[in-house]
Amino acid sequence: MSQITNGGMIHITSELIADALAMPDGTLISNISKHPTIKNVFIFIVEHDDLPVVKPGDSYPLLSPSIRADYEKKPATWLTFDWGIDG
Repeated sequence: MSQITNGGMIHITSELIADALAMPDGTLISNISKHPTIKNVFIFIVEHDDLPVVKPGDSYPLLSPSIRADYEKKPATWLTFDWGIDG
């Protein structure tokens, strides 16, 4: 990092990310990396029985999923977040 910033590090499970994105049950996010050239974009390697077979050494196909928000189905209790900073 080249400048002073306010920040911290958090650990999040791939299951929480998959749930938050409403990915189908059984989806495994096996790798997450930063895109090499596009700021604030992450690459997810995902595995699921409905996806194409990828043989060792082959590239993963680029997927273009759609994610919709149906606010009428939003649960009464929503996620909350606390930074976990003592003080």
